[in-house]
Amino acid sequence: MNAKSFPKLPYSFLFPTKAKSPQTQPYQGFTDFQLYLSNF
Repeated sequence: MNAKSFPKLPYSFLFPTKAKSPQTQPYQGFTDFQLYLSNF
């Protein structure tokens, strides 16, 4: 799973403190999301 094939998710919902500019940086919280998935 990489950032290019990864679907755009509402990072403003998952990581409101991380997703400052989802339009310019759509995968700003990608690493945080990987950590989020690792909790399951």
